[in-house]
Amino acid sequence: MRVLRPIAVAVLAALALSASSAASVAPDAPVAVIGSAAISAAAVDHWLVIANDASQASTGKLAPPLPLPPTYAACIAALRTTPADSGDSAAQLRALCVASYRRLVNDAMNYLIQAIWIEGEANARGVAVTAAQVKAEFAAQRKTSTPSLATVAELDAFMAKSGQTIGDLKWRTRLNLLARAIQAQVLRKADHVSAAKIAAYYAAHRSQFAGESLTAASAKIRKAIVALQAAKASGALQRDFNHTWRERTVCRTGFKVAPSCGKFAAQPAANPSASFPGAIALPPSRPQTLVYKPS
Repeated sequence: MRVLRPIAVAVLAALALSASSAASVAPDAPVAVIGSAAISAAAVDHWLVIANDASQASTGKLAPPLPLPPTYAACIAALRTTPADSGDSAAQLRALCVASYRRLVNDAMNYLIQAIWIEGEANARGVAVTAAQVKAEFAAQRKTSTPSLATVAELDAFMAKSGQTIGDLKWRTRLNLLARAIQAQVLRKADHVSAAKIAAYYAAHRSQFAGESLTAASAKIRKAIVALQAAKASGALQRDFNHTWRERTVCRTGFKVAPSCGKFAAQPAANPSASFPGAIALPPSRPQTLVYKPS
């Protein structure tokens, strides 16, 4: 299991970020709103920790302190102890910490927003997964994961390193199942090929079939058409997904670093006209209490 990875859309170039932090907002206040689903400041704070601990989870090397504005005190103090940065001025060290914070907010905000996009897209398409499916998939992932998470001790060690909880891991498992189910639905529709379409393809590409009859070439033609339709459908899904859900996303003004934000507001509020008719699983926000201690 990787710690943070983009879902469904590629991360775009980062924009400017003002000196703001989810930590400076009330924990239950929305930092971003997609339709009627709000991502709380507490959730962003939690996933900032996870993003910061990503290298720790993969390498085992203790992660640097979280670079938190406005002072970035812990980050600056840590940089002063590193040979590469110890000779830098306070302003230079602060600039490094600001850049690090921007990257973390970019990662965490885009991940959480795109997660709600997937929830919303699944909701709109009537795609759902059950708690039993999530449980079964999570159990299967534990057996095949690198590093191994098969035992309780291994799972606890990974959670301590990554800053994630069982709730986080199962939420991400749910998202992966929903994303796969959406893609499968799109591809099922692309799998339909009429006899007329096969005949038209044969007529337009007769030279490719070396004298084969339409009947003999039909299976080959159908496979080619399905591949073309699947690529076209996947591309259309990606474009529509990005456009539709970005338009429904409003972020607190201080988080302009996140390209997934379509609009900004001082205090983003839910849009009742864009409510979700089904269940939406919001990002978990409960902190991990296990503490990683490198051996």
